[in-house]
Amino acid sequence: KIDGKEFEGGKAEDYRLQLGSNMFIPGFEDQLVGVGAGEKKDVKVKFPDDYHAEECKGKDAVFECNVKEVFTKIVPKLDDDFAKQISEFATFEEYKKSVKEKMLSAKQKESDNEFQRELVEKITSKAKVNIPQILVDQYVDERVYQMQQQYNRNNFSFEMYLKYMGMTEDEFRVRIAETIKNEFKLDFILDAIVAKEKIKPTAKELDKEMEEYAKKANKDLETYKKDLKDYELNFFEDTIKRKKVVEFLEKNNEKKAQ
Repeated sequence: KIDGKEFEGGKAEDYRLQLGSNMFIPGFEDQLVGVGAGEKKDVKVKFPDDYHAEECKGKDAVFECNVKEVFTKIVPKLDDDFAKQISEFATFEEYKKSVKEKMLSAKQKESDNEFQRELVEKITSKAKVNIPQILVDQYVDERVYQMQQQYNRNNFSFEMYLKYMGMTEDEFRVRIAETIKNEFKLDFILDAIVAKEKIKPTAKELDKEMEEYAKKANKDLETYKKDLKDYELNFFEDTIKRKKVVEFLEKNNEKKAQ
């Protein structure tokens, strides 16, 4: 509460807070140290002067906290037994080597994704595509609805998210609308490149793309392919076309050293 009154975005239920995570404003988590399950605690804090929500900046606030459960994080000993429990490796050194390789691979993938993102931004910024506003509005409504449902499932409201981001719903909709327009632009451009360069997926590429989905469905590849609906086959074809377009763009654009 601020000045004895509840304020928008200042309430949450069944929220799991990890002490030391610094997820909340300074001083909040420190006051909950030592509070046990079933106990209540009035946490008194002051919002920073540069806080994103204008009505909270520099204000004193009191949060009435009801601690329902307390958990302790237990850090295991990093040895061979630990490696065997969480992986297919027999020793911790083997496991550590595998993790390092995965991290290096992820870093390379991140670098490639960044290059691809820059390419996409460069292309979409120059493209001029007329997109009906009614279509953009429809997609914005769908995106907002999806986010509302997502936050409600996690005991966190969409309104609280907006509060945290320091924006109104109208401002959020404007931002999402720009994102959607760029997505439409990108779709149009990629489709144009596919048509011009006559990009098509090969049977081998389709099989490779489908293999993972077949495994998840507990089916062999041939059975999975026979059960595919037309729209599902189109999904796989479009996915491969997009990948090949990105490869085409990368080959035809100089990649700067990362």
